[in-house]
Amino acid sequence: MTDFLIKVFGFLIEFFWPGKLKELQVRIKRLDIDNAKEIHDFISIYDETFPDDGSNYTSGELLDAFEDIHNIKKHVTADNIILVAKYKNSIVEFIACFYYPKKRYGIIGYFGKTKSFKDEDGAKILKKLKEILIKEHNCELLVFELEFNKRDRAKAFLFKRYAKQLGLVALELDFDYQRPKLNLEDTKEEKLSLLVIPIKGNIGNTFTKAKVLDILSFIHFYCYGDYYETTDPLHIEYQNYMQSRIDFYSANLPDEINAK
Repeated sequence: MTDFLIKVFGFLIEFFWPGKLKELQVRIKRLDIDNAKEIHDFISIYDETFPDDGSNYTSGELLDAFEDIHNIKKHVTADNIILVAKYKNSIVEFIACFYYPKKRYGIIGYFGKTKSFKDEDGAKILKKLKEILIKEHNCELLVFELEFNKRDRAKAFLFKRYAKQLGLVALELDFDYQRPKLNLEDTKEEKLSLLVIPIKGNIGNTFTKAKVLDILSFIHFYCYGDYYETTDPLHIEYQNYMQSRIDFYSANLPDEINAK
């Protein structure tokens, strides 16, 4: 009798609110690094979404960061956050965010889902991330990088829409931004689009050069700059490379940068 009532209840929900039943069955949680099935699911979705073409961290490198969740081995502390959406006990979506308490800034490194899962409310996982950044931390700003291909342009549109649903504004900075090398063996400085999401207050549609340099310094010295452990001789060389990139922006950015 109980199973029958549950099925009837589910039918009524789906009839009056299409897609609502699936939404109710999706649970958002932090990735359990000690759960073998969760790690397997995550690696499968990550490798499906971000192929190992040299322009992204490998799933192994990303998981290494989450084993050292607070960056104890690095020169800056962090809360390395992987949130996963689970549907019927399988991971179907994830978001990886790196929050640096000293700066009060965070970066959304990776955001993806399995192609087989049609999520009608992609803002749900972002809502959970926002709660963590506000309740557990004192986050002021998020940054997010996107490629210029059609897929990421569509993702930028959806991301802005999801942010708006959460009372946030995602602004795309209008200048030539090139991501730094992932490490000293990387040969690319890929041109990307840079989005910023103010968590506290609205910055506006115009940014001063000083503010953009502050954001760029965060990206270079914190987000990318913590690749090497402090005991690695390459750490200092990598930091010097990052400083050269900041010097380039300092010499070439206009006094004001528009955002849209």
